[in-house]
Parts: sequence; C-alpha cells; structure tokens
Amino acid sequence: MRSMRASGEVHDRMPAFLFAETYDDWLGDQSTIDDLLAVLDCSSLKVADGLSNYLVSTAVNSVK
Repeated sequence: MRSMRASGEVHDRMPAFLFAETYDDWLGDQSTIDDLLAVLDCSSLKVADGLSNYLVSTAVNSVK
C-alpha cells in the first residue's frame, strides 16, 4: 500500500507530542501561552517528521 503523510500534515487537529524534557514546562504554571505554543510546535513537528502511516483495508474497524 502507498505511504501517506505523517500525523499533523493530514489536518490541523494534530496530536500533541512532547519530549520528556518539556513535561515540566507544559504542566507547570510559569509559562506563557506563547511559550507553550512554541514548545508544542517544536516538539510536535520533530516527532511528526519521524512518523509514517499507511492505508489499511476498509475491513479494519468493521463491526461485521
């Protein structure tokens, strides 16, 4: 089957991917919204670049 684009390139509701070293910033209350968006953007894009997905049969998720 042909390869598709990685998560985050498919639609704008991309999952959040964070590196362990960003957990404290993400979960803390000292960062501004702009800081958090920068952390999210940087780590999510790095992780998404390494992901791949592929088409599967329509039988997947079938209740039959």
